Amino acid sequence: MSSPRKAFAVAAGIAMFAAAVALLAAVAHIPKPVLDDGLGPRMLPALVAGFLLVLAMGFTQAAWQGRAPDAVNDPEDAPDPGGLARAGWLIAGLVALFSLLAFTGVGLAGIAGFALFARAFGSSSFPRALLIGTVLTLIVWALFDQLLGVQLGGFIHVGNWRLG
Repeated sequence: MSSPRKAFAVAAGIAMFAAAVALLAAVAHIPKPVLDDGLGPRMLPALVAGFLLVLAMGFTQAAWQGRAPDAVNDPEDAPDPGGLARAGWLIAGLVALFSLLAFTGVGLAGIAGFALFARAFGSSSFPRALLIGTVLTLIVWALFDQLLGVQLGGFIHVGNWRLG
């Protein structure tokens, strides 16, 4: 590995380590619940921060020894052609999902987002993606809204018209 690449990899590892330490410090400020059984609001952030800390240490050590992977030079890990177009489809899916959510409900926003995400990941059949997105969005909505009682609003709502 060339010296500038090694220096960059080591700096990236140190930055990941600093981020993990900052996360652990932030976790310490999360208030402890009255009834603490160990599974409170601190557990998951602490696990993520700890996992990031272990990964950062391993990455930094590998970079220091010159063993950090360089995907640019590995033909198996090289990006697929058309990456910019896929990124555009992903961004369009996010924009559709978040912009439609308030106006049309979880249903249409989820269906549109799913179809655009599927296109970004290489789906060649837009109607099939719409159908699969409809089924999966309906299942997720029913699970959360109907079974778990998490109020997501109607499946589809446009103006005064509401479905679900």
